[in-house]
Amino acid sequence: VMPSAFGYFSIGCIDLGGAFAEDSLDASPRVCHVRLSDDLRMMVSILEASGKYRLVVVDTSVLSRRSEELRHVAAQCGHISEQIANVQNAVKAMAKKWEEATAALERHVEPLAHQ
Repeated sequence: VMPSAFGYFSIGCIDLGGAFAEDSLDASPRVCHVRLSDDLRMMVSILEASGKYRLVVVDTSVLSRRSEELRHVAAQCGHISEQIANVQNAVKAMAKKWEEATAALERHVEPLAHQ
C-alpha cells in the first residue's frame, strides 16, 4: 500500500503481503479498503484473496509526529498544482490567440499574393 499525504505525494510504502502468509492463495491479495485515522496514528486495511478477508492494522504514529511537516508540504504541493493549472490555461489561451492571429494574417496576405 502506498499512502499519500492528502492525495498529493507518496509518503511511504507498506508491505501487507504477510497478511495471508499462512494460506496458500490462488491469487494475490487485493486491497478492498484503506483508511488512515484522522490523527495519522493508525492505518486500517481490508484485504481479500481467494474469498478470504483480513483486517490489517498498521502503526503509523511516525506520520503523526510529522503531521505539521506533511501538512505544510501538502499545502505547498496544492499551491504548485494550482499554479501549473493556471499556466496551462494561459498557454491554451495564448495558443488560441496565436491561431486567430495567424488566420487573420493569412486572410490579409492571401489577396495580396494574387495581385
